Amino acid sequence: MIAKHKHLQIFILAGLRGSGKTTVAEHMSQKGVPKITVRSDDSAKNILSQIQGIANAGQRNVVIDGLHDWDIYKAIKHDYHGQTTTVVITASRHNRHHRLTKRIEDPLTNNETDQYDYADIEKTGEGGIIAFADVYIDNNGNLEDLREKVDDLLHEHEP
Repeated sequence: MIAKHKHLQIFILAGLRGSGKTTVAEHMSQKGVPKITVRSDDSAKNILSQIQGIANAGQRNVVIDGLHDWDIYKAIKHDYHGQTTTVVITASRHNRHHRLTKRIEDPLTNNETDQYDYADIEKTGEGGIIAFADVYIDNNGNLEDLREKVDDLLHEHEP
């Protein structure tokens, strides 16, 4: 059984590749919000344990970056009912493709990006997480605009 932490707020970031999830997570982290980066081999038990550890350390917020697994999403929503905010970062297909081809580390072609999009939607449940979002942040502008939107989100969820 998970011990509840009354003032804990979990921000679950979702969105297709190149939308800006990691940029948002890094900005939140710079603002003092502990970050959990989900890996493809992570289990719900592992992620829930990390959340619990952060909460036990006295943190009030946590951001989860890279969650694509529907079952892990449901487990977090179940165990921390009422304490989660699912935030979808959106960007046009053109902007996402442009960002991904320009990445210094692990750049993708437009065709590779499309294939990842199909796989994320059809095989991982990403579409379900996106559909159940509480907040959508448009990331078709500049970095300063994105940071302002994230700051507003954090301000709205202050304890």
